[in-house]
Amino acid sequence: LFAIDASEYAMDQEEITANLGGLRTTIKKLQTEEAHARLLLENTKRTYTLAQAQLDRAIQLRKDAIGNQTDVERAEEKVTLAKNEVEAVERELSVYPIRIEEVEQSVKAEDARLKRVALDIKRSKVHAPFRGRVELANVEAGQYLNSFDEAVTLANDSILEVPIKLDARSAQQWLRFDDAAGSTLSWFDAVAKVPCEIRWTENDVAASWVGTLDRVE
Repeated sequence: LFAIDASEYAMDQEEITANLGGLRTTIKKLQTEEAHARLLLENTKRTYTLAQAQLDRAIQLRKDAIGNQTDVERAEEKVTLAKNEVEAVERELSVYPIRIEEVEQSVKAEDARLKRVALDIKRSKVHAPFRGRVELANVEAGQYLNSFDEAVTLANDSILEVPIKLDARSAQQWLRFDDAAGSTLSWFDAVAKVPCEIRWTENDVAASWVGTLDRVE
């Protein structure tokens, strides 16, 4: 029927797609850094274990009167440094899952925006919901439409209502009312929906149709 200018939606789609690419790259970067931090943690723990072993050896040598207090103090300093480095890497590792989760939440938000923009682009082209004809068009090229504006009035000619005027006597003779229905919405709400043959009086042979009695007005 008509199409809405979707150029801004398309630009939003490109922007969101680029943002998603950047966010996914950030996740990969954080995962790589986390893997490197785990390797670093293994190395620092190994260094800490070696420093602790050297301290134990220095203490034993001092007890055996072979070493001295200076060697012990130097070994203790190395143990302290190695322990601090292990704790620093462990703290860094504990933060990576939180940072990755934050970026993943941003990815979900951008995914939702991308779906919304895709829906806007899909809705920018308005198609008739049935095969019919345009009775009235209230939209022109370049016009700005608000929500719920009546742009086009359609007619579905596959379903046609034909009102027939009957006098009271003919209505009493031809219409079938169902008294058992017990409805009080209107005077003639319980009419039987019987099949009807409709003919054009000027050409009752070629122009005839079959319908159903729907209601009484």
